[in-house]
Amino acid sequence: MIVSKKNKYIFICIPLSGSTSIANELVKNYDGELYYHKHSDYHMFNRHEKKLFRNYTCFAVVRDPIDLEFTMFNKYMQNRKNQFTSPERFLENGGYVSKSDRFLYNEIKKK
Repeated sequence: MIVSKKNKYIFICIPLSGSTSIANELVKNYDGELYYHKHSDYHMFNRHEKKLFRNYTCFAVVRDPIDLEFTMFNKYMQNRKNQFTSPERFLENGGYVSKSDRFLYNEIKKK
């Protein structure tokens, strides 16, 4: 999430939507600052912060769900850097790949 106190905006970075490029532009040219972490959402604000940012414009990029599914399918097919097969990347081992992602990867690979 990117916040600019000067320009009074909040940008929510949604994964796989091109939001990283927009976030970088906002930080570089529009007084934006990383707030919490990259893919945090508006619900992460506590009550005090919600009051503080009440008059800010909040926006995000939304991607066509079909395009997103196509991207995910290609990720499963390519298994780049063995992300779906390396135990160190599994969520239960401190990584980011969930059991459901691994299940889908295995189902796609079977077919």
